[in-house]
Amino acid sequence: MFMCDRTCDLFKVGNFNIKRCLLFLVCIMLLVACGENDPIESRNRHPRQQEESHSEQSGSVPAVAKEDVAAYFRFDMSRDINVALGLVEAQKETLQINGKMIKITEAVVKRKDYQKGSFVLYVTGTVNGSPFKNEFTFTGFVSKPDDYQMVNGAQAEWKANADYYAKLDFDSFYRLHKVNMFTIENLGRLVDFYSINVGGEKYLFTLEDLEKTVLEDIKYEQNQLSFYLRYNNSRSKKRISLLFDKNKYYEGKVTVNTDFIKQKYMRGIYENPSLFNGHIFSYDESAYAVEISTTLKEKSDTGNMLTLHLSMYAKGNGGLLLAEFDKIFTGFKPLSELKNELIAYSTPDLHEFVKNKLKNSNYGDVKNKFSNSIDRWIQYVEFVIKDHDSLQWEKNKWSKNVLNGLFSSVKDIYLDNVRFELNSAQLKEIGGKRFLYIVFQMIGANDLVLTSDAILFNMSIHIPSSL
Repeated sequence: MFMCDRTCDLFKVGNFNIKRCLLFLVCIMLLVACGENDPIESRNRHPRQQEESHSEQSGSVPAVAKEDVAAYFRFDMSRDINVALGLVEAQKETLQINGKMIKITEAVVKRKDYQKGSFVLYVTGTVNGSPFKNEFTFTGFVSKPDDYQMVNGAQAEWKANADYYAKLDFDSFYRLHKVNMFTIENLGRLVDFYSINVGGEKYLFTLEDLEKTVLEDIKYEQNQLSFYLRYNNSRSKKRISLLFDKNKYYEGKVTVNTDFIKQKYMRGIYENPSLFNGHIFSYDESAYAVEISTTLKEKSDTGNMLTLHLSMYAKGNGGLLLAEFDKIFTGFKPLSELKNELIAYSTPDLHEFVKNKLKNSNYGDVKNKFSNSIDRWIQYVEFVIKDHDSLQWEKNKWSKNVLNGLFSSVKDIYLDNVRFELNSAQLKEIGGKRFLYIVFQMIGANDLVLTSDAILFNMSIHIPSSL
């Protein structure tokens, strides 16, 4: 009975040990299975090293795709590859593209095909601060036409912001008949040449294309420069034209003399423009002659501005009319400056008028005797420009008073419908002599009203005692 119980106990203990052995073997097998894909050294790393390794893997360098490079350089597939390659040369900064910080430090064109509109680009740079390099093929740009289509689909237009009126030597071509001035080298600096391919796309001539291009039979007609284009021995069937206004071009040959203008008044020049030819503007008198129209002219008294119509002729070329154009002149002296220049003097006629008006008059205020007749007696006053010559009185076609320069030195002064106002008139006895003291002012002329700028005059006139 005792033996039987012990045997049972040993069996129980043995059974427990077997279970422990089996559990131990299962754990070993699981550990082996989990460690099959890991390097042995990884299993032996310190926990801190394992954490650092995981961090490096999660921050790995992202791939730079062709679309990223295209976006970086802002390629426009509606243009030809020359435009794209120009962008490649210009762009070197760091940009955020599709969530990546990309900077391309070098881009080398390996191959390019104008006819197919494609090129291969080898780029080197950084993405998120890490270096990368790769080769990409870009396609789908505007394709280059064949030679026949290049010339027969060719067009020309002035470059944006090209100051071609100032930079083009049109005068040598038009006046001197030097056709050789119009070469593709000279015109190519100011003009974009392009052709429309069979797909209706615009292809811009490259420098290599321009070297194979020649301009032929150049003409100027109806505000257009026109010519035939020859490319690789293929000649265009139609003339190619550029808009060009020769009047605007030759206007640039006339220079406004600002130093002269700022010393002169506008209105007198408007009335007699021919007197100021050679003074108000300048030009090359060895090459041109300029006439001023006496009828085609405009003015703005309020704006103090003058517009003259000029005709330019070629000298020594049969008097060929080169151009007709309007020239605008500004910067004249304002009318208010007359207060520093205009002086009033009495005349014998004024003495006679005053003497008759003051017969039997008492001393004191005599303004009422002269106020209403000022438009008459003011014409007896002599006005002189300081250090210059006198002005003269005239009547305009509406019988209004006009005061203008008598001699050429003051011909720029022209006061149409000049108006005066009497401020005061006092008859006094000074030292046993009778004097009339009058104060009057110019209040307007040339459709201008002089308010704060009114020009004030003081005058004393001796009245004979026999009066």
